[in-house]
Amino acid sequence: MARKFNPEFAHVLHNPARWWHEPPERLVFLLDPREGSRVIEVGVGTGYFLLHLARMYPEVEFVGTDVQEEMLEIVRGRARGLRNVKVVESEETRIPLRDGCADAVLLAHVFHELEDPDATMGEVMRVLRPRGRVVVVDWKPVPTPFGPPLEERIPSGKVIRTLTKIGFMGVREYDLYTYHYVVAGVKGKVASPSV
Repeated sequence: MARKFNPEFAHVLHNPARWWHEPPERLVFLLDPREGSRVIEVGVGTGYFLLHLARMYPEVEFVGTDVQEEMLEIVRGRARGLRNVKVVESEETRIPLRDGCADAVLLAHVFHELEDPDATMGEVMRVLRPRGRVVVVDWKPVPTPFGPPLEERIPSGKVIRTLTKIGFMGVREYDLYTYHYVVAGVKGKVASPSV
């Protein structure tokens, strides 16, 4: 069984040092937030990525989902004053949002915790509009100063294979962070985003 992040340690997710090795704005060209669009973060945690991007793009709707109500409460508190942020409690293999409602879906530090990656990514595919983008950020399977144990980390190749099997197109890896890999793809037959 995959281990879920313990909400008791939620404070480490907003450690200021994180800004040096994992700045959220590096994902902008992959998520492509545009006026009137909707970006969903599955497994939003404390909202590290979601809230930063919501402040950068007030004309975009950001929806955070999580299976842990404790995490959603933290996001609600941190999102006060942000009218473009919503939070939704979900199940791991069921996102309670309608088909084709999102322009982009982000999963950050979530893939290695999934019990059934195929089912979860199938749900991601369902909620995306045609040509919508999926972006997965997760830990490189190498020793790092912090992060989950090596035996819990998933190689980027497995993420690429899973996304491709589900039907995402143009799936490829991007080298954006020191301790994390980024894998992105699109729903439909379009070229992968270029750097």
